[in-house]
Amino acid sequence: RNVWIVKPGYGSRGRGIKCFDDMQNIIAYATGRKKAAVVQKYVENCMTLTGRKFDIRCWVLVSNWNPLTVWTYEPYIRICTSDHSLDAAALANQYAHLCNRCVQANGAYNASADGGTGSMWSVDAVKRYFSQVEQPAMPGAEPGEVWDKIERQLKQLSVLAMHSAQESVQNRPGCFEWFGMDFMVDTDLQCWMLECNVSPDLSTGTRVLDRLVPNAMEGAFDMLLAEPRDRPAYADGCWELAFHGKKVTADVLQKRYWLKKSLLSELRAGRPYSL
Repeated sequence: RNVWIVKPGYGSRGRGIKCFDDMQNIIAYATGRKKAAVVQKYVENCMTLTGRKFDIRCWVLVSNWNPLTVWTYEPYIRICTSDHSLDAAALANQYAHLCNRCVQANGAYNASADGGTGSMWSVDAVKRYFSQVEQPAMPGAEPGEVWDKIERQLKQLSVLAMHSAQESVQNRPGCFEWFGMDFMVDTDLQCWMLECNVSPDLSTGTRVLDRLVPNAMEGAFDMLLAEPRDRPAYADGCWELAFHGKKVTADVLQKRYWLKKSLLSELRAGRPYSL
């Protein structure tokens, strides 16, 4: 199967997202919109939990852009309410393909359970699942080892994403940015970053979020209001320092900015570009 997912360039809450396996339909839908659309490769060999597709939401906080300082928090898992299928007739079923909570809440959503039939799982629930269902990509592995492999990739991809935007963001002392990073995991335990959301949803209403959201918000402000040298101690047990880089000079940031802008211009024009 060769499936693609098309989403509005400036959308939110899962609105306007569709799956296609035909190029003509992709072009017709994308060009028929008033605003730009993003066409993204679908991960056909996605890992499932109890037969359902899932994604991982990871909160990432940047407390300083230069030197780049990145923090991560305990992720949570959003699960579809219908079984996963790539059959042509099933591609239109948003409850099988779009893990967004706002979409799934209109289906057979279970907010009260953490694991099993629940629609949102904690990390502990995923580990329990791995203890019962062996992953072919890591035969004989302990449940914690499988999750550790996934988590290492989440942190690495999050840091790389923040690093890629460093030269484009004006660093302002005393300010911070809270992102919501969405990831998928395939059957080879390879993580794929789907998107990076600014101002992510921090509402409660599920068993998992009722625990995570208050703790994350309280911990974030305790950490941010502390002196920079004391922040790791305040974040201990809450936010984890994923990366703290060296200060980059203004001329290096400017050079990186213009190189990237030139590269994007050449790619949009369909011309090869060499650094």
